[in-house]
Parts: sequence; structure tokens; C-alpha cells
Amino acid sequence: MSDEPSEAPQSTAEAAPTPAQEDKPTAESMIPRARLNEVIGERDSLREQLEAIRGDMQKLQPYEEQVSTLTAQLEQVRALSRVGIVDDDGQAVAGMLFERLAEKPEGGITAWLEGFDDPSKAPKPLRPYLAPEAPKSARESTPRPDPNQTAVAAVDGRLSPEALAEINRRAMRGDKDAHDAIRRHMLASGYL
Repeated sequence: MSDEPSEAPQSTAEAAPTPAQEDKPTAESMIPRARLNEVIGERDSLREQLEAIRGDMQKLQPYEEQVSTLTAQLEQVRALSRVGIVDDDGQAVAGMLFERLAEKPEGGITAWLEGFDDPSKAPKPLRPYLAPEAPKSARESTPRPDPNQTAVAAVDGRLSPEALAEINRRAMRGDKDAHDAIRRHMLASGYL
């Protein structure tokens, strides 16, 4: 036989830990009592916060429906305004007619109203609100003078009515030069 020492097979009792050995905590697996109490305290605090939040959510739940209703109304008013119906009566008529539709279009009331390129194809109660705007008169299309312009039309210190109106607007905004121009006009006209 050989001179080498033979290794004796280990017994199965030494190789596998016993159930009593598994239940015993080791130093690495133990949590210090202070840390454990701290974690438990944090957990309890979080539970209290969660319960408070749940209570707040229950208090706010009745308002959720009100907010969604108001949001829908706001979206409808915005949609109507985009197609030119800004009058309260027009919006009420459009809303009532839309609600009476058997098949509502996919895009809602906006898509329905935008489908009326020609107001004569719209329902009769809605036509006046969809009518194109009347052409502007020549007076409304005349460009207004620049309010920041400092040039003033004056003859002998007196201002034309148009220039006086413009200077008056500037003076009301606090323009000191405009105040001086009005004073010169009044002196030249004999008012002062």
C-alpha cells in the first residue's frame, strides 16, 4: 500500500448543518436593536402618512367629477371659439344641436362644426353664428398712426384734430413730450 496518509471520509453529520444550527443567528445576520427600532418607527410613520393621504383622497373624490365636467365644458367653449362661435347663445345652440345628433363625429363638436365650410349647409338655427364676417369698411381698414411716433403735425403751434387726439392718447400714458405739445397747442390757440 502507499505511504500517504489516507483521508478518512467525513461523516454526514459534520457535513450538513443540523436544523438547530440553521436557526441560530450568526453575528453577520443579526440587526442591532436600535436599527430595528428605527426601521419599525419609519414603517409606522409611513403607514400613518399613507392613511392620511387616503383620507385626503376620499375628501377630494367628489371634486374629481366636478373638475372633469368643467374641463369638458372648457374644451367645448374653446372648440366653439376656434370656429368663430364666441356668443353665449351661439354656443348654447351649437351644443344643443350637437347633443341631438344620432351619430356624433369622431372629433367631437369641433370636427362637426368645421365640417360646415358653407354656412348654408349648417342647421338653420346655427347659420347666423357661422355666417362669414361682413367686409370691413374703409375707415376700419385705414392703418392707425404709430403711437410711438414723435412727429406731430402742427401749424403755428396748433395741432390738427387727428394729431391732437394722438397726442392726447400719448399724454394719458404719461408721455411728458405729449403734455408739452398739448400745452403749446393751448397757448397758440389762446386757451391759456
